[in-house]
Amino acid sequence: MGLRFHWSLSQAGDPWRKTQATTAQSGIPDLAAQIALCRLAEQCGVESLLLAFGFARPDPVVLASAIGMATESVTLMVACRSGIMQPALFVQQVNTVAALTGGRISINIVAGHSPHEHGYYGDFLPHDERYERTREFLAVCGAFWRRQEEVAHHGAYYQVEKGRLGTPFISASRAGPEIFLGGNSPQAEAVAVEHAHCLLRHPDTPDRLWPRVQPIVERGTAVGLRVALLARPTREEARADATIHHQKQIDEIQRVGLFLKATSSVVGPSQGVAIRHPDRRTDHEIELAVVIGR
Repeated sequence: MGLRFHWSLSQAGDPWRKTQATTAQSGIPDLAAQIALCRLAEQCGVESLLLAFGFARPDPVVLASAIGMATESVTLMVACRSGIMQPALFVQQVNTVAALTGGRISINIVAGHSPHEHGYYGDFLPHDERYERTREFLAVCGAFWRRQEEVAHHGAYYQVEKGRLGTPFISASRAGPEIFLGGNSPQAEAVAVEHAHCLLRHPDTPDRLWPRVQPIVERGTAVGLRVALLARPTREEARADATIHHQKQIDEIQRVGLFLKATSSVVGPSQGVAIRHPDRRTDHEIELAVVIGR
């Protein structure tokens, strides 16, 4: 199996975007810069570019329509969350872009991001339920893309009666878009095996990665790794060039470690602490708040 390469469109026209707080980032696309990057990707043989989803970004489906009309061969990988819209409307949007671009659209579906951002869109489901909803969302979308009969679905999260769409997914090689599901949890792996063509996850050392991905690959779902590369002719040049890592010193993660405190990691009094990765080092941070005079 050959390697397939995908890029991200997130910072085209805004190279210092990641140095800003999310709330300070602009959601106005630099369309000229993004089209230029897509055309460069076409010249380099890059298969697709990711159009991410979030409150600080433009709508990825609308943006894909504009970029698709100005490019020739690159595929636009559109990010989506299951809690944002109904499956039928999403399929209709994707199929419309496919009709305009000859099928040059794929899907990057993620179950979620941070809880507070979910609230911006009126979505308050906890982590595990978001994956259950994503499973149901993809099942309904798949029924529309198969176009075998009217779609009827009565589930926990979606209800569809005699569903039909007049705009099919138009492509010379596929009946529906390729689906990339992002996530690193067992729930993500299970949904990817059922409904996705590829699981996109963070990399790890080979001895840790292979036991996780082998069962997925053996069941017919590919696994892709999401990496950030500092590219220069030599390692020494990459480390010395401050412009490619935002003027910040970099070091090997094996030496300095990584501390992640996601908003989903906070627990209250008398609650248990879930050890999500028992094969790795886990550090606990305790914060004490004292209220006086209440």
